Amino acid sequence: MQKKEKIGALLERIVDTFTNNNKVIVLINFIIFVSTPILIILKHRFGIRSTNLLITMSVFSFLFSVWVSKNLYFRLPKSNLNVKNSIMNFLIYYVFFPLSAPVVIAAIVNLIGGMFVKNENPQGLTTLASNEVIYSLFTDILAGAEEIWRYSSIFIIYWIFTFCFRKFSKSKGTKIVLLISSFLISSFIFGWLHTFSYSNGWINLDITVMIGLMGLCFSLVMFITKRIWCAILTHSMFDAYTTLKLYNANIVLLILALTYISIATVWIYTIIRNKKDTTINS
Repeated sequence: MQKKEKIGALLERIVDTFTNNNKVIVLINFIIFVSTPILIILKHRFGIRSTNLLITMSVFSFLFSVWVSKNLYFRLPKSNLNVKNSIMNFLIYYVFFPLSAPVVIAAIVNLIGGMFVKNENPQGLTTLASNEVIYSLFTDILAGAEEIWRYSSIFIIYWIFTFCFRKFSKSKGTKIVLLISSFLISSFIFGWLHTFSYSNGWINLDITVMIGLMGLCFSLVMFITKRIWCAILTHSMFDAYTTLKLYNANIVLLILALTYISIATVWIYTIIRNKKDTTINS
């Protein structure tokens, strides 16, 4: 019973992170949610140069994420991954997790997406030359800003739902259903927007499904770790791995090998240190 109550409390706290009627906060989230899709469509379908505006929006989103991290996610209960050592927490959330999680996300997307998508490479990704890698990695870093857009999109969609269904949205169960619906719609929009970058049409179901699944996974990262910057770094690393794999897959394998060796080393060190502390205390 206590476990169910804890889960219920956690879900309610997560819902509360998307409940903020402050007009300024709602406006900022609305601007981020609406402006990014408009700029993408203007660039890829109407030939209007909006790259500088997109970069500006990315920088603005990164700055906004600092506020989000400070005022929202730190209000949530501590994750099971938390440890007393602050350095260890930093390594877990901002180094090890972002470096290793993309492999799991890729496996999930390929497994589930493969059930619905016939084209294994709907984006039409091709081998990169050495002179293309640096620019591609730069765009991969900026791609992390999409996680702030994701937060804003879930925030606004959920806000619209609670406004439209305000007579029914007071119960905990309804709030959770509306939040899950916001997640799914946000992921669909995320996948659909990538249609404009990788195809000539207005919608491509293969791209929408595959990248929408990626978006859903990044959303889960945000709430498993309860840190938006962990999701930002994971997204950037996912895209960076894709770039490096197109250039030379051995680089990705080397990074992963070093990551897992580092995780194992830190884990063993932590066990040995805890045993020593226990022995001293006893």
